[in-house]
Amino acid sequence: MKAWREKNPNYFKYDESKEPGWIETQRKRSKLWREKNPDKVRAYRQAHNEEYRNYMRDYMRKYRQIKTSSAQGNPAITEETKPNLQTGENINP
Repeated sequence: MKAWREKNPNYFKYDESKEPGWIETQRKRSKLWREKNPDKVRAYRQAHNEEYRNYMRDYMRKYRQIKTSSAQGNPAITEETKPNLQTGENINP
């Protein structure tokens, strides 16, 4: 193992996620897996239905709050204080 590591010193330093097409490749792989395993996806969704419903309820509440605030011209919610809808946290607290 020591000899192999000496021959390949940068093996563990390589990060695929830095490549431009990496995320698109991951999306394609994920989609193919879901298409090939619909029963597993269905079982997972049934097992985690309540968590997903709570997540979507909070997500849509925040989305509607941002949408109505920006439509009314409320300066209280700006790009700096707007919550990140993916994580539920402020972008710049």
